[in-house]
Amino acid sequence: MDASPHDSAGVCAVPCARDSDCDVEEACHAGACEWVGCATDADCPSGHGCDAPSRHCMPTCSYAVPCPTDAGAEGPVLCLDGLCRHRGCPSDAWCREQMDEGPDARFRCQRHAREEVKRCDRVCVSDADCHSSDNRHPAHCRYGYCVFEACAADAECAEWHDARFTCVR
Repeated sequence: MDASPHDSAGVCAVPCARDSDCDVEEACHAGACEWVGCATDADCPSGHGCDAPSRHCMPTCSYAVPCPTDAGAEGPVLCLDGLCRHRGCPSDAWCREQMDEGPDARFRCQRHAREEVKRCDRVCVSDADCHSSDNRHPAHCRYGYCVFEACAADAECAEWHDARFTCVR
């Protein structure tokens, strides 16, 4: 079987020698910072706590200090048990409206393996369905939805993120 042209693509990551070279919720693995999530509130920055199911550091909240209103692809945010938590997207129509890429944009509200809540994904049949409007971030069609940020060279990562990032295969 022939290899896919994207099998050699890499991901943008910050190179590292030890965990302390990486950001919060990351660890150094095989020379690159890799997201590992949080295990306890102590793993999160000030004003945040660890949402155990998702392993994400989320802002703390209360009646007096509400959650931010920006929903993003993971859906509306709700204050539950003192942490701002994503509720997940409610419908495909909600995703199309939130992602604001026109009436022809194809988005689906779906849950991925090992994820607690549904999120909005661009659906696809081929890589051509995944081109972003600015064409800066390449994407590939995998399992019926677009997967972004595959890279071929360090220069791409520096352009998309900042100079710390390199392309890791």
